[in-house]
Order: sequence, then structure tokens, then C-alpha cells
Amino acid sequence: MFVYMSTVFQTTENIPLFVDYDNKEITIINQNRFEKIIGNIVYKIPNRILKCLFMKISILFLLFSSIVYAKDIRVLIIDTGVDLSHEEIRSHIPIINTIDYNDTHGHGTHVAGLILKDTCPQVKLISCKYYYKDYEKQLRTSNDCFELGLRIKPDYINYSSGGSKVDFKEFILFTKLVKQGTKIMVAAGNSGKERPDFYPARYEMKGVTIVGNLNPDGTHNSTSNYGFKEMVWEIGTKIESTFPDGKRNEMTGTSQATAIYLNKQLRLECFKLR
Repeated sequence: MFVYMSTVFQTTENIPLFVDYDNKEITIINQNRFEKIIGNIVYKIPNRILKCLFMKISILFLLFSSIVYAKDIRVLIIDTGVDLSHEEIRSHIPIINTIDYNDTHGHGTHVAGLILKDTCPQVKLISCKYYYKDYEKQLRTSNDCFELGLRIKPDYINYSSGGSKVDFKEFILFTKLVKQGTKIMVAAGNSGKERPDFYPARYEMKGVTIVGNLNPDGTHNSTSNYGFKEMVWEIGTKIESTFPDGKRNEMTGTSQATAIYLNKQLRLECFKLR
């Protein structure tokens, strides 16, 4: 278990580790790619001292090699948590997640399933749970998740929530995330209004994609907010997806539309990796 930036992380069984070195950057190591090769070599080395030396060199190689994770597509999902044990999700969970990642609501697991559907193994999901009934605590926790994004530099962030208040810290974090090259997808919100005070969508920041909800026939769902700059539309009405405890469930909203829009971007990236 590790404590980092007021957020606690833990490893999950038989999957890779977060490594924080020099308090500057978090590196992600995929053990499964190297453990068999390294294990076979170590087994054949007779001298104990040489074995230790080889292991240290191997670890250093994993830490500083830029090719270790070059082809993986990392997605940070900031939501109500994710059921990491769900059979349709667990193969995409290669790294540490927040210690309180259990999804007792179901929303995060539903969104995660939509993001990952029919994508390639290189898509790796990082779950950061922000959801609490207390709004101020929820805002602090979501900002912790955005700060995590600055550290691990994911390719994408999916954020399906928002609030009616401007938060200066949130705005600055979004600015930094966009500057570092992370693509951010946010939900437009479900109050059926034109450009309402629903943040972070209302920041209308260049580099942040705001997604509205369409009905299956392509018309705008009446509950979806609309009129934002940098806005796109996707079908998010009566969408079935993964749910905690191995179940499936149907949900409607801009959250579902956002996840499906991101899924299409990921599938395009997967196609390019072939």
C-alpha cells in the first residue's frame, strides 16, 4: 500500500505496481510482460550475488526504459468507483487504483464497461473514486483525482459529473491537464438547459470535449444540456452495460454518451496499433 498526494493506493493481486521515484513521477510497470523471461534467467544463474545483481539491473531497466509502456493507452476514469472483478473489465486493470475503489452505486462500473467495450488489450483503465454525498468532500476528492492525472499523465480522462459552482483549483488543474496533452471528456449534464452553470463543462475549455446525449433515433434527448462550445453528441439513451457483482443494467444520460464517445476514440487508436 502506498500513500501519495493525499490519495491512498494499493496493488491488486497478480498485477503490476506503481513506482514513485525521486518524488517526481509515477512509472507504471507491467510485470506480466517480463516476469517469465526474468524468472527463467534468474533460475539459471548459480551464484546468489549475481542473481541479486541481475534482479537490480532488471528493475532499473523497467523503471527507466521508455518502451515499457509505450503502446498502452491509459484512461483515467473519475467516477463512483469500478467493480474491478467484473469479467468484462478486469483484463483492462493493470495498475493500482484508489483504495476506496469499490462501486456501491453502479454508475462508474456502467461507464467503465462502455469505455472498454470491444477495445484492444492495450487500453488500461485507472479508476479514481470521487463520489460522496457531501458536495464539498466530493469536489476535494475529484480534484485529488485530477492531481493524480497530472502525475501519471494518462492519455484520456473520463469525467461524468459536475456541479453548479466555479472552482478555481479545478479550473487550474484542467488547464494543466490539457497543456500536458491529456484528452479530457466531460458530460454536458442532464438538466435539459442551454449552457447552464454546470462545471467543468461550463468552462468550455479548448481541449476538453463536452458530450451531449442523443436518443436512438438521433434526436437530442430532452434531459441533455446543450449549447456549449467544444460540444459533440452521442447516443446515451437506454444503454445497457456492466454493473457491480457481475450484473448488467440499463442507464440513460450524458455520462453514457460521454463513455461511448470515448470508446469510439479508443477503438480508432486500437486500429492504429494493428
